[in-house]
Amino acid sequence: MTPWAAVVFNPAKAPPAIADLERLVIAETEKVGWGPPRIWETTPDDPGEGQAREALAAGAALVVAAGGDGTTRAVAGVLAGTDVPLGLLPMGTGNLLARNLGIALNDGAAAVDVILNGRTQRIDLCRARLTAPDGSVREEPSVVMLGMGFDAEVIGDTDDRLKHRIGWGAYVAAGLRRLVGGRRHPIRLWLDDGPPRLVRVRSVMVATAGTLTGGVTLLPEARLDDGLADVVTVTPKSVAGWVRIIWWAVLGARGSNPLIQQHQARRVRIDARWPMPAQMDGDAVGEAIRMDVTVEPAALVVRTPADAPD
Repeated sequence: MTPWAAVVFNPAKAPPAIADLERLVIAETEKVGWGPPRIWETTPDDPGEGQAREALAAGAALVVAAGGDGTTRAVAGVLAGTDVPLGLLPMGTGNLLARNLGIALNDGAAAVDVILNGRTQRIDLCRARLTAPDGSVREEPSVVMLGMGFDAEVIGDTDDRLKHRIGWGAYVAAGLRRLVGGRRHPIRLWLDDGPPRLVRVRSVMVATAGTLTGGVTLLPEARLDDGLADVVTVTPKSVAGWVRIIWWAVLGARGSNPLIQQHQARRVRIDARWPMPAQMDGDAVGEAIRMDVTVEPAALVVRTPADAPD
């Protein structure tokens, strides 16, 4: 049977328009002898999960997430646990997974070449159970970094129109507005079967990769395929503390920093004394009072550049 690729496309991230996207993918799939691709568009009510399930049921040999981090996360959550690879056609502002895999961000033809001619790699995926202030619980996947606190505040405060105009600089603008006047949140943090740690944080993050929007590397030792989550607590008390953290990150996050503590674990639980904003791979997901995170090692097959390092 001739293989074919499914494309889960977020039209809100155009350009390119869907007709241009279809021409690009058709031209490249014909070169490698694949059948015509099939395209599913996301909707405000379904950011990609339903479309990815339909593509799997229809027999897609590969599923492409064509959009931003939200589209990638939605499709990845469905493909995890299967042998069907995820291809990335990054069209968003952050494009966190594509950045960490070394996939071209502004070259559609190069990204499609990786999808069809690159190599396959298995990476980890996190599943997070978020408990909202009203007690409701929902599960969300993450392929790069999730967290509670300042990072989520910034994401929620970033103007979408400004993102379209200046890209990741919109996050910087939102972050600068939030540096002054914020408070540290008391949390209890469990790592695997260890005892709870009592910490006052501005942010707590759980990551499988370390490169953020703008190419800043917060966790240079984090690996997408080591079966572990890197857990980071950020504890500045003032703007001066944030300056130390920013300078440390700009220099490549090398060496110790007393305002940042790093740990590794397969299971993480965060209990907050009061509701905190939460984010998943750069998407604001509302407030939470508890987050339970489990790493699924090597759960997701992705297509990466042929010359990417192991």
